[in-house]
Amino acid sequence: MHSITHVVAALTLSMLLVLDMPFVVFGAVVPDIDLLLPIAHRTFFHSLLFGLLLTALVQWKFGKRASISLFLGFFSHIALDSITPMGVMFLYPYLRSFSFRLVASGDPVFNIGTIALCGVLLANRYAIVEMLNHFPPKKIRRFTFGFVALFSVALILAPQRAVTCEGEYISISSLIAQQDAYDGVQVITNGTVCSDIDTYTSRAGNLYQIFLLCDGENVEIWKLYDVEETVFSEGDTIELCGTFTLDYSEPEINYIIYLSSV
Repeated sequence: MHSITHVVAALTLSMLLVLDMPFVVFGAVVPDIDLLLPIAHRTFFHSLLFGLLLTALVQWKFGKRASISLFLGFFSHIALDSITPMGVMFLYPYLRSFSFRLVASGDPVFNIGTIALCGVLLANRYAIVEMLNHFPPKKIRRFTFGFVALFSVALILAPQRAVTCEGEYISISSLIAQQDAYDGVQVITNGTVCSDIDTYTSRAGNLYQIFLLCDGENVEIWKLYDVEETVFSEGDTIELCGTFTLDYSEPEINYIIYLSSV
């Protein structure tokens, strides 16, 4: 999910529940510190273990109000990321990503829609806060953490399923010819599997299938093994949706959302 979406959601949560805003915002942005470190994204820093350790540290140093604020900000980040296909390694060090697989991280409709909804809530924040003031603080805390618990259970039990891709359809040859323009863009393409299908286990324990997809030109595909259970082999014609990137030694498509035989 976009960073601005995480921040706006945290600010909204802070104002509506009258929390300690700096700690809410910090909790909502700190998971993405893994982007600056030599560690796989959405693993330890997106886990319940990290959230609880950080909350305990803040509780010891700054007290209960700060720790509750930080944890809710942190959980808002995890909740938003968990609806994307990549998901989060919520129960780290158990090496599995959990995801509701509803929308892609960069989906503009969802990101803009979430920000717009937060804007509506903030525009009516005084009325919402006044309404919440009619309930005892303990009851609001129980409801909030009850929701966190139910969301966590639902995430752990969520079945893995495919999602609709919002990418642009483009041939591999056109994609390679215009690769600079499509760097970081979600695309739909098809072609023939023109190499062996290798397997690779990352440091985070994620199992990948890696192969070349050809159609005039070729592009390397990095597909998480459990995204789709479609059986395919060298010589098969397939269609897939994922993110085209030039971040590595060769152009590749990763963050595969779906793959199907043609």
